[in-house]
Order: sequence, then structure tokens, then C-alpha cells
Amino acid sequence: MKLSEYKESGILYAYVLGVLDPERTEQLHEDLETNVALRKELNEIEQSLANFKANFTKNASGKPPSSGKVKSSPAQRGKTQKGQRLVFGILIILVVGLVFLFLSTLYERASYQTQLMESREIILEEQARVDSLNSRIQTLENSFSNWIEGNESQRTFSGSSRYSGLRAIMIPDHTNSRVLIYFNQTPDIPENQSIQLWGRSGNEWRKTGLISWGDIREEKGLNFFILPLGSSLPEMATLESNQSAREPDMSSVLFR
Repeated sequence: MKLSEYKESGILYAYVLGVLDPERTEQLHEDLETNVALRKELNEIEQSLANFKANFTKNASGKPPSSGKVKSSPAQRGKTQKGQRLVFGILIILVVGLVFLFLSTLYERASYQTQLMESREIILEEQARVDSLNSRIQTLENSFSNWIEGNESQRTFSGSSRYSGLRAIMIPDHTNSRVLIYFNQTPDIPENQSIQLWGRSGNEWRKTGLISWGDIREEKGLNFFILPLGSSLPEMATLESNQSAREPDMSSVLFR
């Protein structure tokens, strides 16, 4: 890969990482094109100088040897000195240009490396934040699981014959005056039906809550819903189709 291609890849890589904004990326790209053009121009000057030197040597060697000593005139000496000064001037320009190109390349390379190191530090900081958040989430999940397992007032319900694989756990949360009910699986019930919860008051059944299909939540493989904590806890759930019954329909029991 050429040096210019390596630089252009570095610019694009830094832009993708978000280190460079579009304006800075465009400026660096223009500087790179300028350096490439300058390098090309210097190569052309060097080639022209080599051709000039070759032609000058050829013309000088093509003259027939003189049998006697011929003194050069002042005009010829002046022309020769002028040509030498021109050659030296071109060489100086060439050397200065090469030095400038070399220093510019070193500066840009150091700048790219600095920006890449800063990007790497930013990525490491973000990764550390993500790891910290994941650790906090895991701690909360463990605390919640321990709270569920250590809650002595929780109740376990089993599904009816139609929903024999269904299991439900009810956890009263007296601190926040609510009841949480978790399912081991999503109940396969029609969307137009609701879940009616029943509790006992003495020997009579009384309604303790009505849950629609949209009230069931799902998070991390758990299906649950939350109800306000009433005077009596739910002991059974039935399916209802917009009917207001005073007694539970035992043929439509979901779990108990």
C-alpha cells in the first residue's frame, strides 16, 4: 500500500470512529491531496534535472578534441556559471520540498496516532460504563430473586385441567401496597377475554381484580402483572368475556 493510501485509510478510519468531524476530515483530505501533488511535481522536476544533466553530458562529450589549448571567453564562463547556479537552485528547491514533505508526513502520522489513542481511551471508558451498568443490573436481579425466594407470604397456583402446564406465583408487596403475580409461561387465552381474580371474604367469593390482555407484561422471560393490594388476596382466576358475574364460573377457571 502506498503512503498516500495508508494516510487516506487512516483519515477514513478516524472519521468512522467519530474522532474527526466532517470539516476536519475534508481539510486533512485536501492536505493529503496537496502533498501528493507536491510530491508528483518534485518527481517531475527531478526527472527534468536528470534529463538536463544527461543531455548536457552528451553534448559536452560529442565535441571533437582540440589539438591546442583554447581559452574560454568571459561570455562562455558567465553562461556556465549561470547554468550551475540554475542547477544548484533547482537542487535546493528539491531538497527543501522533500524535507517539507517528510516533516509534514511525520506530523500527520503523529496526529493520527494521537487521535486513535484518544478514541481507544474513549471506547475503553464507555466499555467500563457498560460493564458497570451490567453489574448493577445483575445485582438488582439477584436481589429481586432473593426477595422472591425469601418472601414467606408468597403463594403458588396451578393451572386448571385445560391449562395444566400453567404455574403462577403471587407475591404480596405490603410496602408498596401491591400484588405481583408471575406466570411460568404466557397464558394461551383469546385477546377478547379478561382474567377475573377472586378472593374469599368469609365463605363468600368476592372480586379482587380484573386483568385485560394488555395488562400482562413480559421482561427477561417472565410474564407478570401488578394489581393494587386489596383487603383480601386473590385465591383463584377465571376467564370472562365482558360478563359481570357475582360468582366464579368453575368451568372457566384459569388457575387456583
